[in-house]
Amino acid sequence: MKADVCFAHLPGYAASFVCYNGAVVTDEAAGIGEHVPIPRDSAAELLEYCKLRMPECTISVEVNDVWYAAREIDDFEFFNPKFRPVVRPVVLPIDELKRHDATKILLSSFSDLETLTQLFGNLMNIIVTDQGTVLFGTSISVCCGP
Repeated sequence: MKADVCFAHLPGYAASFVCYNGAVVTDEAAGIGEHVPIPRDSAAELLEYCKLRMPECTISVEVNDVWYAAREIDDFEFFNPKFRPVVRPVVLPIDELKRHDATKILLSSFSDLETLTQLFGNLMNIIVTDQGTVLFGTSISVCCGP
């Protein structure tokens, strides 16, 4: 189940790719394949916070271009399907999601962006899109530099 956000793993693409704000960098010709995930403890802390304090929140995680979610969701909650085929995530319990090396965390239907940013902004790069309805968390070391 590829997430179509990064085409780095598709055959026939002979180019360099930087995906997830730099958390995945691939260049097959040069032998480059880097994955810089969100630190597992940081990702687990955010997922647990959302589980306990925002039960209405739609939580999903991408790991090396594979999409996982805590419940069944349609991909149009995160992406406009008119631009690409509909993709559905692999559903796993949050406790299992916390064991993955998350390339990106996606949240929708979340509340209190200010608190999320205060609590987790120093642990990962937080980007809010879609008029404030989707939150992306990616590795801070790659996105923001030293």
